[in-house]
Amino acid sequence: MESAQFSIPFCVGVALSRGAVNASTMHEGMLDDQSVLEVAEKVHLEVHEGQSQDDGQEIKFPLRTSAHVEIVTEEETYNIFVEYPRGHPQNPLSKGELSEKFMANAVKGLGHTKAEKLMAFIMKVDDELSLESIGPMLGP
Repeated sequence: MESAQFSIPFCVGVALSRGAVNASTMHEGMLDDQSVLEVAEKVHLEVHEGQSQDDGQEIKFPLRTSAHVEIVTEEETYNIFVEYPRGHPQNPLSKGELSEKFMANAVKGLGHTKAEKLMAFIMKVDDELSLESIGPMLGP
């Protein structure tokens, strides 16, 4: 599963067949899911020279994570260029999006109550003088 979560074709397959890529949709069962695999087989990646290197021949990633996406259907072709993906410092998640993403992942390990308390703490961590209060939130 670990290598699959870093596979763009696999992640596209999960996203299009399940509506999202998150802790609920990324699990071992997806490795054999035919709807995911059928979509993944249709995804083709190309790295363009301008994307992988700058004038000094140095790799831009992770400083640059832009992508040109082209979706070809029987009827039409759709194109979009994304310079900074969601969550990048130049295109940050809103507090609501960040909270939703955190809760979707944290609830499984911590339970709803602890996850909410930890989220509230994280959202005000810049104002806290001590991180000592985080321990009890994570313990049994």
